[in-house]
Amino acid sequence: MFGIDTAATAARIGLDNAWKAVQSFLYGIVVPKTSGTGIKVDTDNPTFGWADLLGTIDIRGAAGGASPVWAVYSGGIYQFSFGTAGGVTEVFINYHIGHDFVPGSDIYIHAHWSTIAAPTGQANWLFEVVSANGYGRSRFEGTAGSTTPITVGVAQTSDGAFYHCIAETLLATAGGLVTAGGNVSITSGAAVLTSSATPWTAADIGKTVRVVGAGAAGGNLDTTISAFTSASQVTLANTAGTTVTAQPNFRWRILDSNTALEVDGVILARCWRDASRAADTLNVAPFLHFSDCHYQSNGVFGTKDKNYPFYT
Repeated sequence: MFGIDTAATAARIGLDNAWKAVQSFLYGIVVPKTSGTGIKVDTDNPTFGWADLLGTIDIRGAAGGASPVWAVYSGGIYQFSFGTAGGVTEVFINYHIGHDFVPGSDIYIHAHWSTIAAPTGQANWLFEVVSANGYGRSRFEGTAGSTTPITVGVAQTSDGAFYHCIAETLLATAGGLVTAGGNVSITSGAAVLTSSATPWTAADIGKTVRVVGAGAAGGNLDTTISAFTSASQVTLANTAGTTVTAQPNFRWRILDSNTALEVDGVILARCWRDASRAADTLNVAPFLHFSDCHYQSNGVFGTKDKNYPFYT
């Protein structure tokens, strides 16, 4: 029988690991080329870290009207002011998805804003959005299978004059649907949707929703909320084609990160505010500094190929 020199073996393993560390330093870190690989953070609960998709604000034409006013913010610094008068004020932002995007991960969109006077009430920021993959892999769509944009929104109270506020809401998730909770009821030919829970606020007017089974012949009813009555009752922009009674069939409809969001994809967004909305009670003009998206990154690793297919 031959014995094993455990000390010598351990020393050899230590030297092997040390040499591998030297190789990594000399030749760089090598990771698999497959989708979903990369650097994760948190040794106890590893997950991909978050990064920003930055977007530049554009307006339709001269400032004023539906466009924000280019106004003094501080000293000689000008920013876009969204005013306090009723009516829509809007800007447009394009986002390009980088090669470090983790396929199928969630994306959050948000407005960076502040006021220059002491505020009361809340600002209601809304985002009308379509997205598409490149290389002819999908058309621009919002609601899955439709070129109709989805609308998401968020209402936020300011922390005070000149405080930097970040109003964020979920824009995309795998499958494109977020469960609201509570049973809902709607009658065929009617547009009034009721819930056994209290999932709605006035800020939800204009948001995109799905009522499973309430469409024609029991299909899905993809539409928007057109009016708010109470936390348990809203009106939809489209009428039901099939009656749904006391079923957990209501979903928030957002972008599907599995179908129209991948590397080299594009998100087109309209960011807007209507000071006459019931949910928008801010008493002073908010300034929008910019809007960006939070997405999960594989740790700034690019893809194997520069064009589609990216991971071959």
